[in-house]
Amino acid sequence: MVDRLTINSVLFDLDGTLHDYRKASAAAMDRVYALIEQGTGCPREEQVKVYNEVLRSRTAAAFVCGRRGVGYRRERFTDLAERLRLPSMDLSGLESEYSRGLAENLTLYSDVPPTLDRLRESRVRVAIVSEGPHDAQIDTISRLGIGPFVDHIFTSGECKISKPDGLYRLAIAAMKDDPQHVLVVGDSLDRDVIPANKSGACGVLIDRSSGTQNGSATTTIFSLLQLFDGPYEFGIASC
Repeated sequence: MVDRLTINSVLFDLDGTLHDYRKASAAAMDRVYALIEQGTGCPREEQVKVYNEVLRSRTAAAFVCGRRGVGYRRERFTDLAERLRLPSMDLSGLESEYSRGLAENLTLYSDVPPTLDRLRESRVRVAIVSEGPHDAQIDTISRLGIGPFVDHIFTSGECKISKPDGLYRLAIAAMKDDPQHVLVVGDSLDRDVIPANKSGACGVLIDRSSGTQNGSATTTIFSLLQLFDGPYEFGIASC
């Protein structure tokens, strides 16, 4: 018989775990590219190539300095304009178009609402741990409508530390929980699972693209609902 691990708290990554950020961001950037092409004639293909270079030049570690999301966005679009040699580009217009496009395309994965419902019924605490500007992540959580289900929010922007450098450890300590009774779920092995395991928690990788176990020693699921089929007892453990 497999021993079941009692879970007091579940910490979720946000982007890529609870919603498809890449899809939403790509849709928002499509609107930006269209606006630039309409105003300058610069081909979309050239814009995409240059913007990908801009993104590659920046790292998640940049989100630990506590700046607002609009600052990062202005920085990226300024870099894009300079590389495309379009100094007269209306950056505020691009930012507004991107923000509208992102807001209109933010969508929860279908397994998120029933998972949050079941965790609430089990009186399990839920936290979101995310790398990004604090204001932008709070706005995303609000727009997704999951705020009422979340007890704590920890971001690299507010806590000024990245996940590999200890954001999960900080979150667990702030929640005053025993790491052995904490489950961490994220879509990145390096930025979610490994840091979670190092903090003493149980890290679970979600990979919706595969639909199958990856054969590694890492616990992998392809739907959040699989958590309830695993060796976990969701409830409050006696300490």
